[in-house]
Amino acid sequence: RRHGHRRPAMSAALLAALTGPVVLAVATLAAWLAFGPAAAVVLLSGGAAALVGFHLWHLDKLARWADAPLDAAVPEGRGGWRLAFSALHRRVRTRIAYQRDLAQTIERFASAAQAIPDGMVVLDRDDRIRWSNPSAQALLGLDARRDVGAPVANLARQPEFVRYLDQGDFSDAVIVGSQRDGPLTLSLQIVPFGAEEKLLI
Repeated sequence: RRHGHRRPAMSAALLAALTGPVVLAVATLAAWLAFGPAAAVVLLSGGAAALVGFHLWHLDKLARWADAPLDAAVPEGRGGWRLAFSALHRRVRTRIAYQRDLAQTIERFASAAQAIPDGMVVLDRDDRIRWSNPSAQALLGLDARRDVGAPVANLARQPEFVRYLDQGDFSDAVIVGSQRDGPLTLSLQIVPFGAEEKLLI
């Protein structure tokens, strides 16, 4: 007995779509036998035009939905198209649920990061600031909105930190004096994460 990949079974949508052509073929044969070839040709031409129009109508509905806003409802269809649109609807519902769960996870992370006493700054691949928590804003003198997109070296200008950033060896932290008022010493360490991002702690 040979083992291998099984060929996928014909989908229910394809089976439903074949119903129309099969019915038309049977009706055409019956018309040929009962009324002759002329009647069969007329029936076949009319039925084929109806089938093409049916599918073009559904293709237009699909194209309009694809160009609509992302929250647009999936259109309803008939025959095989009803099954296809139902599958699309299930996928859309799954995506919406996933996005909702992801948004809740991000919100929980942001809330936790806001409460952490350590300063945290997210940097992009070019060491530009993407996000910072209140502790980092207080310790480094950052503005949560104004400094987004600014190079971190322009704001944390201590020579030791600039060298640390340029060398790219982040196995240890670097100790620097604060640029803020008062005798404050900061321990700064960068932790790479994701594809091209860094976390400055």
